[in-house]
Amino acid sequence: MKLILVVTIAAIFALSSADLMSESLAAHSKYRAPLGIPNLKWSSSLAKSAQAWADKLASSGSFSHSHTDGVGENIAYGSANSRNAEGFVDMWGEEEEFFVAGRNYPECSSSGDQADVWHYTQMIWEKTTELGCGMGRGSGKLYYVCQYSPPGNRRGDPVYTTSGNSEQPTVQQAPEESFNLNSDSQEQPEFSPSSLESTRGSQSSLMSESLAAHHQWRSAVGVPDLVWNTTLARNAQAWAETIARNGRSSHSKNRVNTGENISYGTASTNTITDFVGLWGAEGEYFVSGRPYPKCTSGGESDVWHYTQLVWRKSTQVGCGMGSNNGKNFYVCQYYPRGNMIGQTVY
Repeated sequence: MKLILVVTIAAIFALSSADLMSESLAAHSKYRAPLGIPNLKWSSSLAKSAQAWADKLASSGSFSHSHTDGVGENIAYGSANSRNAEGFVDMWGEEEEFFVAGRNYPECSSSGDQADVWHYTQMIWEKTTELGCGMGRGSGKLYYVCQYSPPGNRRGDPVYTTSGNSEQPTVQQAPEESFNLNSDSQEQPEFSPSSLESTRGSQSSLMSESLAAHHQWRSAVGVPDLVWNTTLARNAQAWAETIARNGRSSHSKNRVNTGENISYGTASTNTITDFVGLWGAEGEYFVSGRPYPKCTSGGESDVWHYTQLVWRKSTQVGCGMGSNNGKNFYVCQYYPRGNMIGQTVY
C-alpha cells in the first residue's frame, strides 16, 4: 500500500510560497547534508506542477500520485491546521530506519519492501538536483506534494555514492519466495499450508465484513472468494494492535509466503469496507493481462494493494483491527502471498 501518510502539526495558516520554498529546501537539506549529498535547487516549474496537483487532491479529497512524466514525487496529507513542511518531510525521513546504505535500489530496504524506504530514498537520491513543492487545503485536510528532477528510485541504481565508497555494490535480489517484510517489533511464526487453520464459519463481524469487502473486488474480475484463516487473523490482529500502540503504520516481520495490506484512518468515519475500498481503488491503474509488476499504467506502488486483493493464487485471508488515539489500524494477511514478480495477477 502505497500507505497513506498522515501527520498533524500544530499551526494555523497555510505557508506562503516563499516560506514553503525555504522550509522545503531546509527540510530536505537536513537529510541530504549529513550524507554529503548536495542540496537541492528550487525549480519554479516543479513547484507549479506540485502545487497544481496538491490543489487537485485537496479539491477531490483523494490521495494518489500525479504520474507526471519525468519527475519523482512524494505526497502526504494531514489535518487542515497543519502548516510546517518540515513535519511532512520528517515523516518521509523516518523511513531511514529501514534504509541500508551501500545497496542499490530497491534492495536498499532492510525489510525487503521498497515501500518502507522510497520516500526517504527519493529525498536523498544523489542524482536528483531539483525540487518543487506545493500545498493544498480541502476536505478538512492539508495536502503536501513534492516533485523531483531527475527522478530517483531507479531500479538497479545506487541511492548515493558521495559517502563511503565511490561505488555502491550491486546486490542481487533475494528469491521472491523468501521475501520478508519488516517492522520494529515482533516476529510472526512460519507456517505452511498443512499448518494453516481454515474455516468458513464464524460469528465475527470483522470476519464477515472483511470477506464481503474482498468478495466485492474479487468477484468483479471472476476470482474465487477467499477463505478465512484463523492463524492469519490472529497474526493480523496482533500486528494491528502493535502498530496502533506505536501510532505508526509499517509491515510486520518475518512472514513466510504471506502477503499483507495495511490501512488506517479516523476511527469514527472509516469502516472495513472503506479500508478495503481504498486498496480496491488502485484498480484504476491496473492493466489486465500483464505480469506483475508490469500490470500498471503508473508505478508498481499504485496497484500493489489492489493486486494482492485480487491475486488469484491467494486463497486465504485473515484480518485484524487495532485502535488508538482516534484511529483504526486495519491489517489483512494473505496466503499464499501475491505480487510475485513475473506472475499474472489472475
